[in-house]
Amino acid sequence: MIKTLQFRTSFFHNLVLLNKFFAIQSRIKTLVFFVFFLHCISSFAQKNIVISGKIVSEKDSPIEAVTIYLIHPKDSSVVSYTVSDKNGLFKIETKKSQNSILKISGEGYQDFSTIIEKGIHNKDLGVIKLLKNEIELNEVIIKNDVPIRFKKDTLEFNAASFKVRPDANVEALLKQLPGVTVDTDKKVTVNGKEVSQILVNGKPFFDKDGKIALQNLPAELINKIQVSDTKTKEQEFTKQASTSDKASINLTIDEDKNKGFFGKLLAGYGSSERYESSALMSYFNDKRRISFLASSNNINATGFSMDDIFDSMGGGSKDGSGASRSNGTGIIKSNMIGVNYNDEWFKRENTDLNYNFTNSNSQNANRTSELTLLPTGSLLSNSTSKSNRDFNRHSANSLFDYTISPSVKIIFAPAIEKGKATSADNFDGKTWDENNQLINSSNSFNTNETNTTNFRNDIKFLFYTKKEGRNFFISFQNDNSRTDSDSRINSSTVFTQGASPDDLRNQNVI
Repeated sequence: MIKTLQFRTSFFHNLVLLNKFFAIQSRIKTLVFFVFFLHCISSFAQKNIVISGKIVSEKDSPIEAVTIYLIHPKDSSVVSYTVSDKNGLFKIETKKSQNSILKISGEGYQDFSTIIEKGIHNKDLGVIKLLKNEIELNEVIIKNDVPIRFKKDTLEFNAASFKVRPDANVEALLKQLPGVTVDTDKKVTVNGKEVSQILVNGKPFFDKDGKIALQNLPAELINKIQVSDTKTKEQEFTKQASTSDKASINLTIDEDKNKGFFGKLLAGYGSSERYESSALMSYFNDKRRISFLASSNNINATGFSMDDIFDSMGGGSKDGSGASRSNGTGIIKSNMIGVNYNDEWFKRENTDLNYNFTNSNSQNANRTSELTLLPTGSLLSNSTSKSNRDFNRHSANSLFDYTISPSVKIIFAPAIEKGKATSADNFDGKTWDENNQLINSSNSFNTNETNTTNFRNDIKFLFYTKKEGRNFFISFQNDNSRTDSDSRINSSTVFTQGASPDDLRNQNVI
């Protein structure tokens, strides 16, 4: 009996051990599956791989500011780019599911290229030696324009390396550049830094914000797109580093393309006598540039300032016109004329002249009927109103920039603006009680006229010395403004019920 008891105890003990063994084996399988699952998720989430390396010269010295970029094998379009640091090190990302060609280009060195096959792991290319570019005097020099190049503090894109449609404008070209974005408001950013000015051959095209150049200059005219930190006139002349957190874009045009005429015309007519028209014409002849633009419409397109004028010329707006729409009521008519003249009258001198005329007229008619329910009865009010507003503005500004010598420069920038705004508001209203008896009647006719004149002037003398920190600036600025306003209020409110006195007003407010 005792032996039988021992046998059963041993049997149950082995059974418990067996159950523990299967439980541990099940947990191990679950853990292995969980680790495998996490690895799959990690591999799936990692869409890009990093390619790294170090660039040195033949003497094993690290080379700084060398351009490294990846291109597609099929169409040679740029995928990504970077630049080597002071230790010659670089890192660049690419998609793991595609083949690409890595190219390295440094000024004074022979180009280097290698094929990067698609893979799932990061790749270290190790040390890459660049050979000196030795050219004999009688050797034919072949021009090799790389897509992207760093020159000191300037990032330069070669426009011919980026494919756009034959009729594309500068905006379409910029959108093809890696690291460059253009939003719906035409605000441009480069590697996250906002662009504050866009120049053409170092000069403004109507205005520094560059929206007119973005929308209207053909991409085929552009040779290089140069990106650098925005500098003031003083920093440019004294060769100081920029202190701005914004970027500047300069569009260069080859000399053989910097001569000729181009223009754009847009016109449309619709129902209810609605119309829209705009025109841009520009003449280039080496350092001389003359441009003319005009627009007229009655479709409430009121974005006709020099800041965002002529978005409509791009044809990319949601509503077809491209200009901004008024948030107010009524019918708005807008007219605009602008002229820009840029030239170099003599050596080391630059002249920029701008004139702009803007006119807008808005008309609004409104009819209102209102029923008010009160504990003591009801009130019915009917009213009609009409308004007319007209605005005219003339503005002219100029910039005269003369470098007297390599160390002395003078800048003269006067500007004048004159505007006139008039408004007329007419109102007529009556109120009746629940018995249809007239309670009161009111009418008004108010007018206002405002004239503004503003004159600004900026004169600067810049003195540059070769000694670091010894630069001198003399600046004279003045701003004179005058505003004259004349308002007339004519109103009357007549009460036919109750003891309230009538309210009659005839005021002249200056």
